[in-house]
Amino acid sequence: MAYPSNTLYPGANTFPGTGIDGGEEPAPDTGQLQWGRIEERQIEAGLDRGVLYPKNGSAVVWNGLTSVEEEGGEGTAEYYVDGRPFLYLPKPKEFKATLNAYTYPDAFSAIVGELEVADGMYLDSQMGDSFDLSYRTRIADSLRGSDAGYKIHLIYNATVVPSAKTYGTIGSDINPVEFSWGIQAVPVNVTGYRPTAHITIDTRHMDAERLGEIEDLLYGTAQVAPRMPNPQIIFDLLSFGETIIITDNGDGTWQAEGSYHNIYLIGDEVFQIDNVNAVLHGDGTYTISSTP
Repeated sequence: MAYPSNTLYPGANTFPGTGIDGGEEPAPDTGQLQWGRIEERQIEAGLDRGVLYPKNGSAVVWNGLTSVEEEGGEGTAEYYVDGRPFLYLPKPKEFKATLNAYTYPDAFSAIVGELEVADGMYLDSQMGDSFDLSYRTRIADSLRGSDAGYKIHLIYNATVVPSAKTYGTIGSDINPVEFSWGIQAVPVNVTGYRPTAHITIDTRHMDAERLGEIEDLLYGTAQVAPRMPNPQIIFDLLSFGETIIITDNGDGTWQAEGSYHNIYLIGDEVFQIDNVNAVLHGDGTYTISSTP
């Protein structure tokens, strides 16, 4: 899937509005199937907010990213018995893509094997490195235009496949060189699911507060540097929000589940729970209750 570049939406840590400004009114929901409803006419168009996360170094904006062409899967494995198809099993999809850009951050040079050994001096054919990447794809509909929402794509452990560069003379028109790199990503573990190297966050299905927390992690704040969160952090944040679930195991132990904001390790086998009240009874037991 290829996403062309589009940078019309400027907002940071904001959730697209849902107000209807003119146009047709949404059709009433009668429970029957309906085709062509005005609020369901949507397209995906536009790519922006590219961010490069080197494994060694700070995250940097990728302003020149023009498109990301995501490759599809490799089909199915076919098994035959008595000369007839017996079983089709889908092959696990490995994330591969092509990045196209007019320019790239300096930090990307080391990733593609162009190492700066002195000020302005780069040696080609050096060992590259893996990296993480995020970018947004825009969603538009007939009610809100290009502000209907967006998807945040997170790519983990990507490596670059060397590609050719073509430079040409300048004529009457200046045609910029568009660089292109193939990438392939190593999947990361996600508890309870197949490993994956690609996570999509659809802003149409979450509230503004949780979206803001995710974007604070990805893009940084005045106090915290931007970083690529691991999948478990994102899963916990979207699954629990501010909720903390305490489960009595029935054997004198209990289990706590919640967002990384509320439950986190502070040492070896020692963790802290925020936003709860704990009352000690003096006999080694205590009562946990919610905060006001």
